[in-house]
Amino acid sequence: MADEEKIRQELASKRFTFSVMRDKDEQSVKTCGLNGSYGTPMTLVLDADGIVRWHGFNASAETAAAVEKQIDLLLQSFWVALVPDLPKELEAYAKGDYAKAHSAAKKILSDSKSAEVLRTAAETVEKNLEAGVKRLVDDGARSREQGYPARARTRLETVGKLFAGVPAGDEASAKLAALRADAAFARELNAEKTLENALEGLRRPKANRDAIRRNLENLAKANAESPVLPRIDQALATLK
Repeated sequence: MADEEKIRQELASKRFTFSVMRDKDEQSVKTCGLNGSYGTPMTLVLDADGIVRWHGFNASAETAAAVEKQIDLLLQSFWVALVPDLPKELEAYAKGDYAKAHSAAKKILSDSKSAEVLRTAAETVEKNLEAGVKRLVDDGARSREQGYPARARTRLETVGKLFAGVPAGDEASAKLAALRADAAFARELNAEKTLENALEGLRRPKANRDAIRRNLENLAKANAESPVLPRIDQALATLK
């Protein structure tokens, strides 16, 4: 924050080489409403309106897990778009009961006597439900490609919770079941967990950096074809 020397000491102790901006008047945290409740390092989670929904003071694995949880909670309201002037027949959609909303929309669309405005709303609801599932599934696929298998699993688990009873959601749940039975995916999860444990060890006082480096080198060799490898290599680069 304001104390430049403390910031330099912190960066040196963590061996961080990236650029850091200093708020000498500490206006950034005051603007966020954190007067008297902040420190270095600190993580903030803001919603789409710029409101701080969570903040924490360290860079531990627990912080990462807490941040992931908060982001998932916030994102749940973004997976499906709002439908303006939603008719009462489809109010389950606004309440997040997507299985019931899907059934209601299907009933409306199968009834040739349904009013045009009602059919349009039902079509929009169906389209949005499919798009919401696709966003989660695609985000999970990207997460796995980028070496974050646990996040990929979480995305599919979220689909199962939010979209159970919706055809596209049930298909995603089937993908999750297949993923859990995939030996390669299990190895990715294990590699990621080992990597995170090593990174946590680096943050401890008097960390044995040589031992951690050797462990990471062995981890890299054992996961040469894994999407987690770039993350392991990045960690090794900080130990040189």
